[in-house]
Amino acid sequence: MRTIDIPGMEQRRIDPVPEGSVITVLVVDDVEVLRDALADFLCHMEGIVVVGMAADGLEAIDRCREVNPDVVVMDMRMPRLDGTAATKEITASGPPPRVLMLSAYSDESLVRQALIAGACGFLLKDAAPQEIAQAIIATAQGRNCFSEELLKLPIDQFLLSLDTPVDRGRADERESRQISDREDQTSWDALRFRAESP
Repeated sequence: MRTIDIPGMEQRRIDPVPEGSVITVLVVDDVEVLRDALADFLCHMEGIVVVGMAADGLEAIDRCREVNPDVVVMDMRMPRLDGTAATKEITASGPPPRVLMLSAYSDESLVRQALIAGACGFLLKDAAPQEIAQAIIATAQGRNCFSEELLKLPIDQFLLSLDTPVDRGRADERESRQISDREDQTSWDALRFRAESP
């Protein structure tokens, strides 16, 4: 994982969480065992409090209004409303939470969609649980976190080209793409194992 500065992104949350403060987190994933495993792992991390969970994008929007988390850990592919559409809605009014996107895919267009929608970072699901926790802390403090693999794609040039806040409306139309394949959950089995271990 690497944190990078993206021009314009600092405007997406007015007040980043100060270092040393408790970070409230909403975990969003449609697979219950994975959602529970990540939430359980994070509950054991000092300085992080899981204030809610959601099983899809629509539920995530409602839960954000209820609990006002600092960070939303958002799955990309979900029924009813996917992570990109939910992120766009959640970040439309302020001050919004900062959204850290998770996906099994390293497709450049997916990263673009997430950033255009308002996400502040993007991790692949093969990230270790400790890495996800570190990314949550960095995201809450106003930094932008990405899996190293993503920064080897042309997406790196896209990130560096952002010199103003992303125009989510027009760009979202250009970048919209449907994904029919189910995300590979193999790496999350390891997360469940770690979360259940003493």
